[in-house]
Amino acid sequence: MTVFSLDPAAMPIGYGEAILPLDHAKQHLRVDATDEDSLIALLRDAAVDLVERYCSIPLGPRSGFVWQGANGCFVAGSPVHLGVHPVTAIISIDAIDATGATITALATDFTIGPHDRLQPKPTKEWPDATGGATIIFDAGYGAGEAGTKVPGLVAAVRLFLGHLYENREAVATHGIEGEIPLGVMFACARYRMPAI
Repeated sequence: MTVFSLDPAAMPIGYGEAILPLDHAKQHLRVDATDEDSLIALLRDAAVDLVERYCSIPLGPRSGFVWQGANGCFVAGSPVHLGVHPVTAIISIDAIDATGATITALATDFTIGPHDRLQPKPTKEWPDATGGATIIFDAGYGAGEAGTKVPGLVAAVRLFLGHLYENREAVATHGIEGEIPLGVMFACARYRMPAI
């Protein structure tokens, strides 16, 4: 079994706006005033972040994901699952061999196969990763594609935004007390990548 970690790229400035514009978010919340625009934008970005992390699907184009594999993470004949969908480009592949030297592989020697699994092209092979490896890559849907390719996840962002806006605490202190259910998890369930 390959042990790896995935460091998500930071959310770029304006990213949440591209996924769910502020005017659409306010329309969903039925808010006309502008005095809460910064709060709504913050909550919108938090909703986008939660949905993306829960499902491992960037809803817009993202750069700089870092996959780090443990010693011996590359196995001949086996692809590497990068943990995010859809992978759009491999930026770099660096492996550490048995002597501790860094081997930089050509990204063009690899292909993204079914289910976003990275594998060497025919006649190519993985570099020696006795000491581990790092892969930097880009992932996510192109601008405007999220609403047409994964409308359920955009709806989940709206649902969670509404939850965050209406319920500023984890428990209700009036009426029925208890944790507020999150239907967003149900909305995300069919898109969520299984844990590996």
